[in-house]
Amino acid sequence: MTSIVAVLISMLHQAILRFLFSARSSMGGNGTRIRTLRQRRGLMSKDLAERAGITPQSLSRIENGKHDVVFKTLQKLLSAMGYELKDLSVESSALENRNQRYAQGMIATE
Repeated sequence: MTSIVAVLISMLHQAILRFLFSARSSMGGNGTRIRTLRQRRGLMSKDLAERAGITPQSLSRIENGKHDVVFKTLQKLLSAMGYELKDLSVESSALENRNQRYAQGMIATE
């Protein structure tokens, strides 16, 4: 029973991601969004890749739209930057508020 629930949750997450990223297709897709979030944190790509446990080459391919990001990797990338999945869909003003709280040490990165 729990494995069925886990599969359903995973499918739901994938559906949410497809929806979020399809809405952003005119902005260059998920790789562009990840790059934007990384740059807002002032992180170098090699540093983010190391924090997320992926190779810098993989991150480069993701950011350049040459490799789709799987949900688990996306979660690692977001977590390494101090973001959550919901941060992919918020308006930029709300995201900037979160960035300010992060800079003030009000939001942990781990």
